[in-house]
Amino acid sequence: MENYNSILSAVSDQILNLLSGLHSYRSPYAKTIGSPDYFIQELTQKASLQTGAASAVLSFPQGRLGVVTLAPEIILVLRIQGKLVKDIAALYGKEHQVTSELMAYCLFKDKTSFFRNVLKDMGARVLIRPIAWNLLQEATFQIAKSLLKGRNLPKPKRRFWLPILGSLLSGGYSLFETRNIAARAQKLFSKDIINVQSDEPWAEETA
Repeated sequence: MENYNSILSAVSDQILNLLSGLHSYRSPYAKTIGSPDYFIQELTQKASLQTGAASAVLSFPQGRLGVVTLAPEIILVLRIQGKLVKDIAALYGKEHQVTSELMAYCLFKDKTSFFRNVLKDMGARVLIRPIAWNLLQEATFQIAKSLLKGRNLPKPKRRFWLPILGSLLSGGYSLFETRNIAARAQKLFSKDIINVQSDEPWAEETA
């Protein structure tokens, strides 16, 4: 339990640092004249293979070594996925609009219901509401718990083939999740993004 709590705190803190740190990443991709679909497909394929390989390799170690590689695996995968989100935003000419809230929404939409209060899809437009830092901290803690759920923490000795199977499943999950994140980012940045104040009510009319 002590190991789990320390890993949970480390992952939560590193997610916060990641969301802030990705602001310094400048995508080499600019808005295209035509549809960016081809570039997005290529970038998604590359990022999916990278995250799949990273998860497969880093989730293979077991026991104490597995604990050591757990947090680096999660953060490395999230970093690759985060850069993919910014690249997709850049292809739509909206890299400057990628806030911590938008990045968190793209990466973690299905991990917690918290982000329902951040983004509202109005059809052709998307309304974004900023989150207070302490609320973002609370959200990332819950996200870290969901990311660690079912991960390989120290367990009694198991059959030799189980770590191999677990490694392959972890890699496959990261590959699949990266594609989902890309699709979510593409859908988001293809629309007009409008920032609203935290005390403003959500607009009721559709675009």
